[in-house]
Amino acid sequence: MNNKKLKSVILSLMESDIGFDVGYAAMISIRQLEDGTFAVDNDYYPFTYYSMKEKIFKNPKKAVDYFIKMREKRKLGEDFETGENNDK
Repeated sequence: MNNKKLKSVILSLMESDIGFDVGYAAMISIRQLEDGTFAVDNDYYPFTYYSMKEKIFKNPKKAVDYFIKMREKRKLGEDFETGENNDK
């Protein structure tokens, strides 16, 4: 899936106010918080309390952009695992 489509899907979920969490293998995730802000968790190996990096956003688009940027930087996702990432 290309990044444009992925951003659209995740943004739609974040703006739905349902409370979905989107992530991959507990290494990166994005979710809406109770106060209406958005958190992106970006965990690094080794996985400890201190390795978790959480960034808070008021704007869902900025949160999704950051999530995609970190996913690309760390090459997280089955598309990277299989070599089928469309945004090379």
